[in-house]
Amino acid sequence: MTSEGNKKSKSLNIYRMQKDQWINNVFNSMQGSDRAKPNDELFASILNAIDEKNNYSFYQQNKRWIMVAASFLIIINTSALIFRTKVENHSRFQAKNDLGKYQNVVTSYNIYE
Repeated sequence: MTSEGNKKSKSLNIYRMQKDQWINNVFNSMQGSDRAKPNDELFASILNAIDEKNNYSFYQQNKRWIMVAASFLIIINTSALIFRTKVENHSRFQAKNDLGKYQNVVTSYNIYE
């Protein structure tokens, strides 16, 4: 068991050494090269893209949701108006019927007829 463990640790150490050597080779290959330089117009184009994004108004971004919300409010208000008129018409009709029932009581003030 210990010989297998020693073999694994040796192969792991060899792998780490090879990896470190490869990393050093990559870094050393960059010596003497110039630093990367971006295009001269890159910064201006980035700022221009940011300005275009900021100019895109809230309404333009959310036009669909604004329309959905407005339609929903119109539907709710219309249904509330219809419900209210039905209730008022029903209560007026009910009041007319009740007035007919108790017409004698109101005119003669004789409750026990």
